[in-house]
Amino acid sequence: MTVNPTDVTATFDPIATHVFLGSGQYECGIVTSTASGACTSSGTQNPSIGQTYTLTRFGNGLAPASSVNGIYFRSSGNTALWTWTLESGRPSDFLNFAQVVSCYGQPVNLNGPCGHWQQGIGNPGTGTVVGLSQVAIVNRFFGVSWVAPFDWQTNPPLGIIPFPPVLYEGPVTLNPCPIDPVNGYDC
Repeated sequence: MTVNPTDVTATFDPIATHVFLGSGQYECGIVTSTASGACTSSGTQNPSIGQTYTLTRFGNGLAPASSVNGIYFRSSGNTALWTWTLESGRPSDFLNFAQVVSCYGQPVNLNGPCGHWQQGIGNPGTGTVVGLSQVAIVNRFFGVSWVAPFDWQTNPPLGIIPFPPVLYEGPVTLNPCPIDPVNGYDC
């Protein structure tokens, strides 16, 4: 890692030079592989009085759970995807991962032991063979507890909505299967 001396001067403006990306769930304008957008009405890091900052939700415009690295990890779409994986952050996650691996390439049987992995948000459509994508999704959330140190199902944090939640990702509503058995994320 080499520091560029022009980037550490008092007059350097990361917004005007399109190198300010943002942090966490927000980004500065539309970020591409080569530059960031503008997130102030003046296009500079210090807008005048009356001008504004506008940060964009990281992953804005992408379908829920459609990208591994283009959407904020704690987004509603990823919460739905985590719920679909049946991961919990407990030691039983290993058995869960072993089950999805054993379903790899198995014929579609939505009522069989692989039925869960052959539908829902992690395997969109009305039943397809479990492939590398589904195994990778479960692996991505292996050992992840969404509300650690709590357990959302058995010992939820005070004030959290009941599990499984109805989630909102931009204009999209993600429903658990008991509410929406056709399009629900946890089918």
